[in-house]
Amino acid sequence: MSAYLPSDVCMQMPDSSSSQCRRCSLDNVEASRSRFPGPSDSLFERYKNCNVYPLVHEADSIKAEMGGAMWREYLLDARIVQLHSTIASLTAEKSRIKEVVEKYRLILRPVLRLPPELLTRIFAFTEDCSTPQDKDKDRYNENQPPSSLDSSRMPWALAQVCRLWRNLSLATPSLWRFVSVTSKVFEQSDDGYIENAPGIIQAQVYRLSLQLQRSGEYPLDVFSSVRNSTAGIVNPLLSLTRKSAI
Repeated sequence: MSAYLPSDVCMQMPDSSSSQCRRCSLDNVEASRSRFPGPSDSLFERYKNCNVYPLVHEADSIKAEMGGAMWREYLLDARIVQLHSTIASLTAEKSRIKEVVEKYRLILRPVLRLPPELLTRIFAFTEDCSTPQDKDKDRYNENQPPSSLDSSRMPWALAQVCRLWRNLSLATPSLWRFVSVTSKVFEQSDDGYIENAPGIIQAQVYRLSLQLQRSGEYPLDVFSSVRNSTAGIVNPLLSLTRKSAI
């Protein structure tokens, strides 16, 4: 490449004092197109399909222009590498800043400004998530309603969010009025074995006792689905609801 470099082209990389100016020059595409337009159309057409080497004075001029363009290409390659590195760094910083913003949003989440009275009213809408409507009762009786003793469902999930939500949910008996005791969790497997039946029974009895306690004196809406194979397990649970109603 050095054979084609013009004498007025600086061979030293820019120092720190001029690096900013050089970067501005490299990023100026319009100036680059004006400074290095390439061979004229007439010159290119004359020699592209010709086996004749240019005349000496013409060749020297072409070499000088090509040398400048090659040096410009080298500088642009270096600048592109630098920009790729900058883009990677900025992308990583953007991800970090995004996490910072999300942390601030978590601290300032609007739900924290809701008064307890409004939260309680919102909680009331979750009753539809666990209580079948009248028009759906036949379908629920056929396909088994979801168990109200599932801790991942409403209203249990509300009590696991935070202390405030727990206190509000425990102070709202209507949230706990729907009781669904099904035999699904006690059904036998293919080999006829009820896996961990004692542990399941103990957990179900404990949750049902808690639910009845939290429902207070609010009228219960009880659903049950019992099969002969599990009647001996489910019926005692249902007896707890009857005792609570007395």
